[in-house]
Amino acid sequence: MAKTAEPCCAVCDDRGVVIGKDTIANAFATGKTRLTVHIILLNGRGELLVQQRAKNMLIHPLYWDTAAAGHVDFGESPAHAARRELREETGLDVADLKHLGEKFMVTRWKDKEFKDYQHVFAARVEGEAERLHEKMLQKSEVAAAKWVTRVEFNELEPISPGAFYAIELLEKAEI
Repeated sequence: MAKTAEPCCAVCDDRGVVIGKDTIANAFATGKTRLTVHIILLNGRGELLVQQRAKNMLIHPLYWDTAAAGHVDFGESPAHAARRELREETGLDVADLKHLGEKFMVTRWKDKEFKDYQHVFAARVEGEAERLHEKMLQKSEVAAAKWVTRVEFNELEPISPGAFYAIELLEKAEI
């Protein structure tokens, strides 16, 4: 049986310009800057959808994060990656995502440095899209998900560094 190839993520410089591709594992191991996305979802009451990262995640396991986040595949746009990650991790399809901003980030985890160029997107969902079902969550990456107020978000522990930046952008945006 043929081994399934590990997906290639887009590797970029510190300005977000894609300069190549690598496997996710090798990009982590060699300190390359990965192109990533974070997606914020707000419901009709203004609550945020947050997810708790699965315990098997390489960095920040069991940390609270935005509704979805992940790598941009090589050849994929950040907007397409945001829609794909949201669908994979929560089962939700949201076509109208607003780009809030982007930033080069360096995160330290267990004495190692990880670099990514993060694009942040946001959208509002109402009605049926607000109803999360356990079966919708991608168990390999998401331990739990729930809607929280902004006050409740600030009380979550621990929170991923990427989520802090995403929420900072949300505070400045009109969504």
